[in-house]
Amino acid sequence: MPSLQTFSIAFGLWIVLVYPGFTETDRQRDGLRGSVREVILVYEPKGKNSHVVKKTLYDLRGNRTWQTTFKKSGEISNRTKRVFNSSERKIEEFIFDADEILLSLEVWKFDPKGHMIERRRLDGSRSEILIETWSFDSAGHLLQMKKEAPQRPQKNQTIHINYDETGKPLSKIRFDYKGTPFQKRIFLYRTNGNLRREIVLKSDMMDGTKIERIIENKVYNKVGHLTSITLFSPKGDFLRSWSYLYNDSGNKTKETLYLKPGKIENQWLYFYDSRNDLPIESRFIRNGDTTIIKPFKGNGSNGTPQKLKETKLWKRIEKKDEQGNWTQTKIHKRRNYKALYKPVGTYTRSIRYFPKNRDKNDEPSPAWFGYIRE
Repeated sequence: MPSLQTFSIAFGLWIVLVYPGFTETDRQRDGLRGSVREVILVYEPKGKNSHVVKKTLYDLRGNRTWQTTFKKSGEISNRTKRVFNSSERKIEEFIFDADEILLSLEVWKFDPKGHMIERRRLDGSRSEILIETWSFDSAGHLLQMKKEAPQRPQKNQTIHINYDETGKPLSKIRFDYKGTPFQKRIFLYRTNGNLRREIVLKSDMMDGTKIERIIENKVYNKVGHLTSITLFSPKGDFLRSWSYLYNDSGNKTKETLYLKPGKIENQWLYFYDSRNDLPIESRFIRNGDTTIIKPFKGNGSNGTPQKLKETKLWKRIEKKDEQGNWTQTKIHKRRNYKALYKPVGTYTRSIRYFPKNRDKNDEPSPAWFGYIRE
């Protein structure tokens, strides 16, 4: 399986993900191990009756194909069906209500190289609400993102992206529904090729003259780490800023927020294990008060830090099956740091696995599990 290659460009509310290859399945992203085919999540609040929260169905390849969510009353809230192509890319997603009436639909298209080139969002009557398209050059660089809202054309927008001869982005220009440019993001680089500065300019007309003002300024150090972000209003007034410090290993050690120039609003301090550079503690400082948080303890089988099951106010006690998937989690809470923990409720997961001898091409239907008509 080729390694995951993700090209992500975020501009406003747009996020583009391009997947030429996958290494992680929906099942793995959901934190499950082994060939899980169905998970039923039940919650029992302390002193109250239990109720099913969610049922999830996976195919043999680990794709999340069906998911049903429930109300506290036990009634179905909605069902989601996902369809994947032979390359494991999601190409359709249907959401139905309790009566299996279509509420919404999303459809994706990909080019032969695996780039997402179109996404359509439709309502229950299959009328188009939003159409998003992406175009790429032969090298795989994203050249244009376009958003069309057939029912609200004034929401239409387009982004053009320009690159230098090495493939680094130089600018992203945003156009409104009339095709008028109104926002520009500029990238400046050091001689070593690392990003030095990133500026966002907003265009306005004043007395017939086009005015451009900086509304966002990002600064990077020599090795390419972000050291500061400053935001300004469209009129040029200071809004807020953040500054960042790093250690020799490139790990962030301090994050400071300013709501007024030079006046610290709060800070985060980060501490690491000197042996392997894994985070071991963070501290939040505000108005002279410090909160110490220790979110990590030890390493997982893949070398990643594992979160503690207990925080200062909440405690989780888990039971796991032979595959290492938790099947029961008891939640405890206390009012303050000196109070005793009291039980809040219990989550239970019923997990079913695929038989080891099932053919990968012999996909079960939802009805095979008694999943649709229960």
